Amino acid sequence: MLLLAEQERALWDKTMIARGLLHLDRLAAGKEISESHLKAEITCYHCTAPNYHATNWQRMLSLYDLLIEINNSPVIALNRAVAIMGGVGPEARPEPASSRE
Repeated sequence: MLLLAEQERALWDKTMIARGLLHLDRLAAGKEISESHLKAEITCYHCTAPNYHATNWQRMLSLYDLLIEINNSPVIALNRAVAIMGGVGPEARPEPASSRE
């Protein structure tokens, strides 16, 4: 098992990534934003960045902020913390209000 930062993204299945991006594009045509939409967009940022450090962590953090409003689960909160650390570190931004309730 490798951490995300240790994975060689050049070895990821580009055909499957393109297929997923096509489905995401079709999904984005709707007017509703669901938990699945947000998770798919987060995955998109992982799959399209050439490496861990080039990931758009700020956008992913914004998506996790929206996601945690829909589903305030410990797993989503943990993934949000990873996005904070991947981006600019723990001083990035405070917890969203819904996670403190």
